[in-house]
Amino acid sequence: MKKNYLLFFLISFKLFAQNPELDPTFNIKDTGIYQQNIGYDAILLTDNKILSVFETGNRYNVMLLNPDGSPVRTFNTTDSFAEYTIKIFAKSDGAFITLQEGGQIRAFNANGTLNSVFPTTIFKNYASTPVQIKNVIYQDDGKLIVNGVFDMTNDVFTGGMIRLNPDGSIDSTYKLQSGGNKFILLSDGRSFATSRTNISRYLANGKNDPTFKINTTIDPVQKYVTNGFETENNSIINDIAVQPDGKVIAVGCNFKENGKTFSYQIIRLNADGTRDTSFKKFDSQTPNLKKIYLQSDNKIILLAESGPELIRLNPDGTTDNSFKYSNLATLSFSDGKLFFQGDKIIVSGNYRNSEGITRSRIHRINTDGSFDITFNPHSGPNLLFDDQNSKNSYPFTAKTLLDQQILLAGDFSSYNDKPARNICRITQNGEFDPTFTLDPAVKINAEITQNDYVIIPQNDGKIILLHNGGITANDKSTSIIRLNINGSIDNSFNFNSYDNTFDNIGTAVIKDIKILNNGKFLLVGESGFFTKKIGNYYSYNVIQLNSDGSVDTNYKASFFHKPIKISTLSNNKVLITFLQNTYDYTYFPVLKLNENGTTDSSFKSGNLILHRIKELSDGKILAINNNLLLTRLNPDGSTDASFTTYSFAKGNFNNFNYYENGQINLFLSSNSTASTSKLTFSSEGTLLNTVNYNTTNDFEIQNCEDLLFYGYITKIAGVNKNGIVRFKTSNTTSNPNPSGEIFQPFTNGQTLADLKIEGTNINWYAAQSPCGINNTITKKGSDASETLLPLSTPLVNGTTYYASQTIKGTESSYRLPITVYSTTLSTNKYDLPNLTTHPNPVKDFYNISNNEEINKVEVYNLLGQLLMSNTYNSNNVKIDFTALNSGLYFVKIHTEDKVAIIKTIKN
Repeated sequence: MKKNYLLFFLISFKLFAQNPELDPTFNIKDTGIYQQNIGYDAILLTDNKILSVFETGNRYNVMLLNPDGSPVRTFNTTDSFAEYTIKIFAKSDGAFITLQEGGQIRAFNANGTLNSVFPTTIFKNYASTPVQIKNVIYQDDGKLIVNGVFDMTNDVFTGGMIRLNPDGSIDSTYKLQSGGNKFILLSDGRSFATSRTNISRYLANGKNDPTFKINTTIDPVQKYVTNGFETENNSIINDIAVQPDGKVIAVGCNFKENGKTFSYQIIRLNADGTRDTSFKKFDSQTPNLKKIYLQSDNKIILLAESGPELIRLNPDGTTDNSFKYSNLATLSFSDGKLFFQGDKIIVSGNYRNSEGITRSRIHRINTDGSFDITFNPHSGPNLLFDDQNSKNSYPFTAKTLLDQQILLAGDFSSYNDKPARNICRITQNGEFDPTFTLDPAVKINAEITQNDYVIIPQNDGKIILLHNGGITANDKSTSIIRLNINGSIDNSFNFNSYDNTFDNIGTAVIKDIKILNNGKFLLVGESGFFTKKIGNYYSYNVIQLNSDGSVDTNYKASFFHKPIKISTLSNNKVLITFLQNTYDYTYFPVLKLNENGTTDSSFKSGNLILHRIKELSDGKILAINNNLLLTRLNPDGSTDASFTTYSFAKGNFNNFNYYENGQINLFLSSNSTASTSKLTFSSEGTLLNTVNYNTTNDFEIQNCEDLLFYGYITKIAGVNKNGIVRFKTSNTTSNPNPSGEIFQPFTNGQTLADLKIEGTNINWYAAQSPCGINNTITKKGSDASETLLPLSTPLVNGTTYYASQTIKGTESSYRLPITVYSTTLSTNKYDLPNLTTHPNPVKDFYNISNNEEINKVEVYNLLGQLLMSNTYNSNNVKIDFTALNSGLYFVKIHTEDKVAIIKTIKN
């Protein structure tokens, strides 16, 4: 859910740079062929294409789908627009009519254009009784049969059963007076109609067919049915189907014989109306059957209100146990339609399985009832489905991690049709990362609309996840958890939002959280431990957490105005922005706090609130003040007179970020202009150019200057995309880092040239790029003083070297870290000759023994990310590998003055 800030937008754009382009290398599975929300109320045509109703924001249009569920882009969807729910009925040639809520019918050609010959038909009642259209049959000759609760058709009295000619005029030759609750027209002109507890068959001339009769008897005293369809207990025939042999199956109503219920919910009648004694009876009314469908092999599929929603019967009425349909989403009874597409079955209704794979509004199953994942396969997160209300829009957040991979968290349960459980990690180029799996002990309640997610990557690869009131970990509700690099929960992080260190007033709601360079966290918020009542006033605490999540009781920062935003500075100092919620105390809109929480009195920013504060590499501060000026401050808060301020006009602003690479690059989006812009300023504030993106979706910066747009996206920049996309800015190319093992052995005398790495035009550095360390740091790339390491650089034991690659003149933003260790006699050990480890491969526990005391053990993955770190004072150590996925890991073992690195495989 977006937060809109009434701040500013541009008065005018001065110079325009080349417009950005969608990056086709990002999530190549998202080809634009398929889209998630493809509609409901499906109709299968004779060529196996599917007509469906597409709904978006209370707009309804008919769309045509290919047999695999992909939309037919040449189909005209415009003419069928309606502001209210519509149902569709089709002829075999693809022509169709729409029935709009309230009783309005419109006719369309097979290509989706309006049929100008058939006028709009409106049904009305004399009284205030709402119009109910119960049955519509669009005949192949173009005539239309309609029955229901209505008196007039186009202001002509007709009663509730009519047939219209192909030009929309009333067919006066049609004699049938009532179609009942369910009406079926047979190919020979005969028809069936149902009342609540009776079935009638009519001849082609509209007269009752005397050869079909249900022998019904009524008790003369009690006045209830003793033979036939039961009339008590609200019994009603919900649906009927006519077999090719003329037999009739009815569902929903119990059937009695000799005063007792003979069969619950279903019965089959012979062609003359007598009961078919060969058909197995139902002994329970639990399923509450609603609809019935006949397969070409005479098997029967039933839609039930309870229990398994789809049940298949053999032709004799026995249950077909080979049919294994399982769906955790409820098929609504306005949907729930089935169509047989060869040996596949199209189901009009939502689908969700136990792993979280979903389809919105329509899905396909195999002949055995199993889910067919090839129908409209999903790319990106499945954002367009919700069990409770498909129109709800819940928060969805994307965050670029330190290695330029992306973490997604929100109301989705799959990514590229892979189970995700509301959170997943995708690679730098947008592909699903199977090495990240959310811990089973963690549950995320994504359906909390008032709260956004906050994702904070730590330098060790661990991830802080914040969601007020929406996380359960180890069966306890919390707002913050820390995940290891593989998605398992870090149980060493012990945050407690009910901490009673401070006076608790209500439940703590965290409004902002930042990680400091010392590994601690600063929090601001309201209620709970953030608020303390002093007499008739409230004071507000800035809370510091230790790196393990516990409250740092030595940190003291309390104010009479509410802190709303934290901006981190160097040396673990911060700027706090305050809301003026009381006029009884001196108000400072922005304060600078020292590392211990005391106020740095040397900082004086004046009386204007500063928004979107960014510390630059020289210690100066970029900010936007309440006068809607982009300005630069000196480290003491005074205005930097050498910077040219830039003025913005008021507007509805909802996202913002910037970075510095010798120039200042500012990204912002505005609903008032329906676009996002990148403004490039000189280092002294002169606007150089502007780049426009035609979207206002939330965004993240990746690779320093690419933009990831994410959210409820179905189309962006005129291209069909789903959930998350990447734009290349100007001529920037999004290049991945090179690949290779991040721990490599070497022998004395070897150099960088001897390391094994795959990539193009490799450069070596002594440090990670600032962008690779933190993609929102103010300085892109390396410092000017940073020099390349020559290939002849001798390798030094235990040192980490960083490799980038350059493709078509563009260097990768992130550098692959490779740590080297010396080796002799082809062993992984060095400096610890008496070290023993087992087993390898390991399944559960990894045992380490050494004659010298082991002080610390670390476990790294192939990306060099720290997964585990524990301290010991023992000669024998056991490491728990059970939470790790299968793959190659590196165990780094420390004694007092020696180190060993062991390659370890997890099965």
